[in-house]
Amino acid sequence: MRKKLSRNVARSVRANGTDVVIADTQIPRFEFRVRRSGTRIWTHRYRNTEGWQRRYIIGRFPGLNATAARQLALALAVDVASGKVVQECKKALRDEGVRKREGTLRNFIESRYRPWALGHLKSGTFQLERIEADFKAWLDKPMIDLNTWLLEGWRHRRP
Repeated sequence: MRKKLSRNVARSVRANGTDVVIADTQIPRFEFRVRRSGTRIWTHRYRNTEGWQRRYIIGRFPGLNATAARQLALALAVDVASGKVVQECKKALRDEGVRKREGTLRNFIESRYRPWALGHLKSGTFQLERIEADFKAWLDKPMIDLNTWLLEGWRHRRP
């Protein structure tokens, strides 16, 4: 089925036991899908450099409205046409988010430093308490954001 994709179209489509796909009449390969489960997603179909057809999930409805999905589909079409491997870019962004979320100073201390300090240092408990007191503001910062500039500032401010 082909229609101009809009908020009204996205709201009115119902899945009756099978997936429903509506292709946009204005942007080639821009689609709205309603899965059997009721999930509603905006997608863009394209062919990768090997010629395989791929589907990029732009976002879910109603979290992403039709206007924003249309703009993202156009930007995605430009990226695909310029030769970018869009799925790998999406995966890299996701991995970066995970690295920032899990790569905090607190996670490093809890998963690596605490077991080592308690097993190898006589004053391990004291050292952990000092680190947590001195660097309380940095515990939830991503490790990649900690740098020499921050450390020098900390050293300068110490009494």
